[in-house]
Amino acid sequence: MAESELHRKGNEIRRQLLGDKYVERVNATTYQDPIMRTFIDVATENVFGALWARPGLDLKTRTLVCVVSDAAAGDRSSRDVVDDGAADGEPGREM
Repeated sequence: MAESELHRKGNEIRRQLLGDKYVERVNATTYQDPIMRTFIDVATENVFGALWARPGLDLKTRTLVCVVSDAAAGDRSSRDVVDDGAADGEPGREM
């Protein structure tokens, strides 16, 4: 996939949110599967590049909105990301 501006921005946001260790681990393992590579590229460009990189809210506020909405819906996935980040000394530390 040719890297668009949205994909480049998405990569930056993805690293900020998930941490370098996580992104490197996924790139070295999951990214090797062609189907997962396509999924990650689409998510990187559309979710992180188009949605998370748009102006209006800083990353802390966007993250807090996601954590609160997940908690209200009974979804623990945001907590898992925060817990994983805390173990790496990355995003969870801020929360």
